[in-house]
Amino acid sequence: GFAAAMQWLVEDFRHRHGIDCALHVDPPELQLDEPYATAVFRIAQEALANVARHAAASHANVALVQANQAIELTIRDDGAGFDPGVPRKSGSFGLVGLRERAYLVGGTLRIATTLGEGTTVEVEIPLSPAPAAVAHGGNGGARINR
Repeated sequence: GFAAAMQWLVEDFRHRHGIDCALHVDPPELQLDEPYATAVFRIAQEALANVARHAAASHANVALVQANQAIELTIRDDGAGFDPGVPRKSGSFGLVGLRERAYLVGGTLRIATTLGEGTTVEVEIPLSPAPAAVAHGGNGGARINR
């Protein structure tokens, strides 16, 4: 299931990078349908890759909570942080990619970072059904007879 996939991701991260990482999933048996499952997994994967590449962290936490018809994903590290005002390297799309993945499933992404104190990536994705006009090609689901 989805919670097991997230556990695998965290354990693989720990093993590959030697960075202590904890996972909290609530409810523990959390299941997500597509496209939410793929989006959340890929966002967590890319955020952890950023921790490994850039943060110089010794610890990271991943929290995944379903509440109020939304999924909330938080990845927090105790690393170096960064200055959001400094332009990213040419060809670097990590943060843009995270935002795009969240946006594609109707979510929002926030990044809080302080130099020397780490970074927190927060994603909130509503799980409510898409509006009928969007889900059915813009005609509200109505059949058009011609």
